[in-house]
Amino acid sequence: MDINKELKRLQELIEEPNSLNSNYSQKPTYWHIDHSLKVIMGISTMLKKSHPEQYKSKFNLKRFVIFFKGRIPRGEGHAPKGVMAEKDVSKEDLVYQLKRAKVLLYEVNELPPNSFFRHSVFGNLNVKRSLYFMAMHTRHHILIVEDILNS
Repeated sequence: MDINKELKRLQELIEEPNSLNSNYSQKPTYWHIDHSLKVIMGISTMLKKSHPEQYKSKFNLKRFVIFFKGRIPRGEGHAPKGVMAEKDVSKEDLVYQLKRAKVLLYEVNELPPNSFFRHSVFGNLNVKRSLYFMAMHTRHHILIVEDILNS
């Protein structure tokens, strides 16, 4: 799974109208794009602020299963307040966030491999696992957006 591929798809979806279909989600499409970008920016920022020498990895069954499947089950996650839109999201907001996310991801790729962030369910994720998680999470929301738009 490649975060850059998922970002490219997000960029395409920003050009679609902001739509809602409660059969798939209680949130509109722009909310899902905004949330995905906020997660990328938030994780990237945490990775940059981490202390790689403090990284410790331990086996996590839930992480193992979900990362192996490469899919986040729908309706199972709970996002922190900081990655949830507090107001209506505009196309301009999304374009700005997409540019910022791309810059931060470039910087993440320059970090020591054991830079990490602590996920509430999956535990410590180093750079490689963080990039995989961001791609998988973004893909999860892209699929929801595509379902809404195709309904």
